[in-house]
Amino acid sequence: MSTAVVSWRIAELIALYIMAPVAAALIVWIWRVPLFVILLPTMAILILALLRDPTFSVRAMLSSPIAGSSLLSMLLLLPFGAAIVFGLGWWIEPERFLAFPRDRFWLWLTIMALYPLVPVIAQELLFRVVFWHRYGVLFEG
Repeated sequence: MSTAVVSWRIAELIALYIMAPVAAALIVWIWRVPLFVILLPTMAILILALLRDPTFSVRAMLSSPIAGSSLLSMLLLLPFGAAIVFGLGWWIEPERFLAFPRDRFWLWLTIMALYPLVPVIAQELLFRVVFWHRYGVLFEG
């Protein structure tokens, strides 16, 4: 890879993963724009950029397997993480513990149904697919 391409990729990496989050935080903080209003067009731009990249294959991305050991470690860690979160919630504010599902059940249920899909897909796309596809060559030995 040429020096110019490497320099461009480094500048792109800094803009996308450092400057853009800082700008988004300032927009949310100063102008009180909801974060999803910023994230949705950002995700659309990233998806379009990937689809226009001739070296990117949706089929290859979707067919990459999950390592069995990774899945097993996630499943084994889940009960411990859940116990810690529940314990801290009860310890910090016992009077409000589980108030959200009790008081606003349908909203809670909607969040529980959509959260595993929407942000996880966005994070996977932004942090794994785009990052390693575009910038993986910068980290090769």
